[in-house]
Amino acid sequence: ELDPDNHIVNELRAVKYLSIGDLSLHEISLYPNPSGGQFRIANAASLEGPVKLIVRNSIGQLVLMKEFEDGQELSASMLDLENASPGIYLVHVQCMEKTLMEKILIH
Repeated sequence: ELDPDNHIVNELRAVKYLSIGDLSLHEISLYPNPSGGQFRIANAASLEGPVKLIVRNSIGQLVLMKEFEDGQELSASMLDLENASPGIYLVHVQCMEKTLMEKILIH
């Protein structure tokens, strides 16, 4: 579900995105991108505390959700969307009520 500003929301709370200034401290990148389905998240190791990964397709449907102890565990993980249809996916990394987002192209 999207709010009027096109932010993804759930029944409990709206997702709060980091400001541009905050992103310089915690940027993430996905590689390889484009991908055949398996990819990693770079630069997430500095995120502290529990981290939630949410992947949605281009129409907002949930494709993958995983929880990690911290950003180091997330950075060390190979993520798998090999069974997903080709297209653009939004990868959300939630940590401490903040969300970082990046797009990945699955071919």
